[in-house]
Amino acid sequence: MPETETKPVTSGTQCAHPTPCPAADAADRSAAVTLSRDCVTGWALLCNGVLHFEVCRSRARK
Repeated sequence: MPETETKPVTSGTQCAHPTPCPAADAADRSAAVTLSRDCVTGWALLCNGVLHFEVCRSRARK
């Protein structure tokens, strides 16, 4: 499995799924769909444009 995962973004809109993502300034902004992530560096680009930093589950220490 590759360390970086990407999903295509449709032209003209970021959300390609039925339920729209919360806005970048909303309290629940982290609930947006992940478009791309890199578990090595710990970032995820969300559908609403938020760059979220965390330890990815697949790389987390036990």
